[in-house]
Amino acid sequence: MTLFRILTVTLCFSLLMLSLNSCQKGFSDENYQPDSHPNDTIVDYISRSRASVQGFVFDENNLPVAGVQVWADNNSTTTDQYGFYQFNNVLLPTSGSAIRVSRTGYYNASRAFSLTDNGFVEVKLMKRTVTGTISAATGGSVTTADGARVELPAQGVVIAATGVAYTGTVAVSAKWINPSADPGSMAAMPGDARGLNKDNKLRFTSSLGMLVVELHGDAGQLLQIASGKEATITIPITSSLQSRAPATVSLWSLDEMNGFWKEEMAATKTGNNYVGKVSHFSFWEAATGLPVVMLRARIVNGSSQPLVNTPVIVTPTGVPWMAGYGRFGYTDAAGYINAVVPASSNLILDVATRCATSLYSIPVTTTTADVDLGDIQGNLGQGAVTLQGTVVNCANNPVTDGYIQFYDGGFNHRIPIYNGSFSFSGTACVNTTTSYVVVDRATFRQSEPQTITLSGQHNLGTLSACAVSSIATLTYEIDGFNYTASEPSLQPAGYLLAPTSSDWTQILVHGISPDRDFSFQFNGGTAIGSAHYITEVFCKGFAGERAIATVPLSVNITEYGNVGGFISGSFSGTMLDFVTNVPYTVSCSFRVRRNN
Repeated sequence: MTLFRILTVTLCFSLLMLSLNSCQKGFSDENYQPDSHPNDTIVDYISRSRASVQGFVFDENNLPVAGVQVWADNNSTTTDQYGFYQFNNVLLPTSGSAIRVSRTGYYNASRAFSLTDNGFVEVKLMKRTVTGTISAATGGSVTTADGARVELPAQGVVIAATGVAYTGTVAVSAKWINPSADPGSMAAMPGDARGLNKDNKLRFTSSLGMLVVELHGDAGQLLQIASGKEATITIPITSSLQSRAPATVSLWSLDEMNGFWKEEMAATKTGNNYVGKVSHFSFWEAATGLPVVMLRARIVNGSSQPLVNTPVIVTPTGVPWMAGYGRFGYTDAAGYINAVVPASSNLILDVATRCATSLYSIPVTTTTADVDLGDIQGNLGQGAVTLQGTVVNCANNPVTDGYIQFYDGGFNHRIPIYNGSFSFSGTACVNTTTSYVVVDRATFRQSEPQTITLSGQHNLGTLSACAVSSIATLTYEIDGFNYTASEPSLQPAGYLLAPTSSDWTQILVHGISPDRDFSFQFNGGTAIGSAHYITEVFCKGFAGERAIATVPLSVNITEYGNVGGFISGSFSGTMLDFVTNVPYTVSCSFRVRRNN
């Protein structure tokens, strides 16, 4: 049995509270009372505390997502070219909040976290595709390849923004989320396993399956179920749970704002599925609500240094019929985990790497009282990584405001530089090769991209943040109208597409001004010089949002760095609007960071 073939328990790690499905007793235990517990907590939505949180946003291919807006409660920021976001010392609900990300073509993401001084939350987006269509007038149903089903009533859909009845064709996007998914899918799991029952008491939601649904109209507008109407959803039960799944469970919807699941409806087991009615669409899960306790610990290495952003797995033991469910979460910047787990349970706590390799394990038993394990230390073997060194600027003085960015090989970390020094202790997959750059925020300079193979302790010596400018810029003119932006206000992303026979490079730049994103692609590979051309440019500055070059325009490339470096160049010429055929005089100069 692999490490991740385990029963799910939720880890509310510092800032990333992970859902791990679990159960205190078997579902068939008639004496089990899931709604009574001496530590019952009624959640306070009003109180606010200051906290910091950071992390990364990835797409379904584990590539960083640049230029998307990220929210924590009412605070917002934008991911940079590495998919990195950060909230520093912001007011958040003391009971816990959620990192929320919205991107066109993807389901909304909402990952819950508890408050610590400096936490870490990674978010993985789930691609949204249309499952099928239904007539709003007559109603109907669609079914996913996994067997999940959505049935809409006749004349039961409205435009979400206005509440006005919608009568056209409904595009239904639905996705079943397997609670026993592999580790690569776990960062996409919504919320965490914290739920609020109908009495507003904190519960652990032991999930038997999730379903996300979005409805869109003919013009792409978001739709919802009409007031007074209900839709029917079918959530498949995984094969390992079918014989033990209870006859009825609650249906819980996700409150995306705070990441809590909310008990609302009921579902009945019908064959190998749970079937129930819902009054709105969101993320839904069929789950049992279990009493909880808090599990706290600090994970350290053999030198008592805290392990930062390190995966930790909690596995309940003694319930083999639910084997196959796993989640992992990350320690915060001080090495702490704060985990919401089921009460009165036997658990195994694994300290792991991001490739799901367990480095060491310890047994844990919960009762009805919170548990503080103090410092946890064990033999990390080859999975232990320590990085340290010093950084100077162009004047050979210590860098006082900067960072080292590691950005590939599954080792995504941003290590701060304090008073010219840096130190990091964590875990990595054995012999991971990763790239990094060293950035000085004060002088806007950085190193060239470097690579390192991680294994054990590394003293990187004295690094220099001086080789090139760290500022990305883009300026373009369309018939005399000039748009200019540069970092930090601009968050650009330049990236190399999957190689084709012509080695096309696509430049995509976000944040010029509202609705002014700018993109184009040029051929000719990575060569310096003018042996490149473009044929079209996409920008809402054109009437048709796209312009075509009747004769390919030459692009002069002056810089083409490795991943983490920069691509620079310029072009100019006449282009025709794709819709109106009106000619435009277009010019552009750019310097964007390459992130793939």
